[in-house]
Amino acid sequence: MSTKTLSCPALVLCPQKSKEALVVSSDHRTFSAIAEVPWSELWSLIPPNRLLLRYDYLRAIEQANPDMDFRYVILYKNNKAAGFIYFQILPLEWDRLQAYSSNSSNKFVNWLGQHLARRILRKDASLLICGNAFISGDYGFHYENMTRIEALKRLMNVAENIRSNEKNITGILLKDLELEDDLILSPFAYNRFSADPNMVLQISPSWKNISDYTAAMSSKYRQRAKSAYKKSAKLEVRELDVEGLKTYQEETMLLFEQMIQEETFNLKNISPDYFIKLKAELGKELRVRAYFLEGKMLSFFTSLTHGRRMEAHYVGFDLASNRELKLYQRMLYDLVEIAIAQEARELSFGRTALEIKSCLGAQPEELSLFLKVSNPFVNKLVGPNIRKIAPEAWQQRNPFKEDYEPAISSKKHSLQRGS
Repeated sequence: MSTKTLSCPALVLCPQKSKEALVVSSDHRTFSAIAEVPWSELWSLIPPNRLLLRYDYLRAIEQANPDMDFRYVILYKNNKAAGFIYFQILPLEWDRLQAYSSNSSNKFVNWLGQHLARRILRKDASLLICGNAFISGDYGFHYENMTRIEALKRLMNVAENIRSNEKNITGILLKDLELEDDLILSPFAYNRFSADPNMVLQISPSWKNISDYTAAMSSKYRQRAKSAYKKSAKLEVRELDVEGLKTYQEETMLLFEQMIQEETFNLKNISPDYFIKLKAELGKELRVRAYFLEGKMLSFFTSLTHGRRMEAHYVGFDLASNRELKLYQRMLYDLVEIAIAQEARELSFGRTALEIKSCLGAQPEELSLFLKVSNPFVNKLVGPNIRKIAPEAWQQRNPFKEDYEPAISSKKHSLQRGS
């Protein structure tokens, strides 16, 4: 990228050299590669338990996605690092958007994909995302010593600076924030919409093992758990390290692709060596568990642990074998067992299979997304309709006994603090 002066006199675009900022201003610095970020300024800012904003995790994501660009921003206040923002620049694939919109039951989404999107999206169009396209949650921003209003306004300012100097960015997406942030963001032309909630199980301190957990369930759901364990008893369970992931790379991706075919839409598909690179960087903090029958790999799950919160990451399983062997349910129960053993207080299951996960006691964690299309006219046109987009209805279940109340976290999952 050539050196040039930006329209804002306070900003200068610098050559992309190691440890040299792509964009410098009086209140922030922007970098295009993880290796360029001066992490010595961030060690005291980002808590150790914020795994998904840590150098090793972000480096693994960068290395596993050569088709994506990234921006790493340090915010300053009183000449000290006061915030860190993580952006992903995601190429928009017209074919995938068209296929999703064609199958959508939302009339506006269908119209947008079939008509308007064709006119506003160039072949090289991309979306600037504050957050992480690979996992649910507010993992795009951390700050200290600022009010929420100040932090969000600085986030919007930085995002706009990046957008205005990247010719192919069609819109800005602020991912997985809180509903209340609409009061701050909507005056700046950001349109809020809802996606499926993230399902989170609160882990009771009284659960010392999986038996304590199932004992808290009503008879109906306890029998379901017993049935899943019984039907999956013949499976061989293995923990995969880097070498194991290399050995079973093809099988892992084939099982994962079965999940992708079932999804209506996802922001970004993973690369074939995604799990290998993530495991190489994170070691024990990324668990990969695989299930075999007569030597054939039938399912796997990955999970991340940061602080007292555990994240169920990607899964894959053989759809044809799932009904007989209860592959998916067994993996969900095993995730609960691991979370209890690690003394986690929350287990995040993600945004799929909401009703099934509620049968394990997970509750919906409502998160909002905020979209601003670069073209002001188009943004005004789509805004009212985007706000009407809502998740499909589903039935919340409660597996626990009537007199049982699991511990509820008092922490709001916001961008303000780490987990």
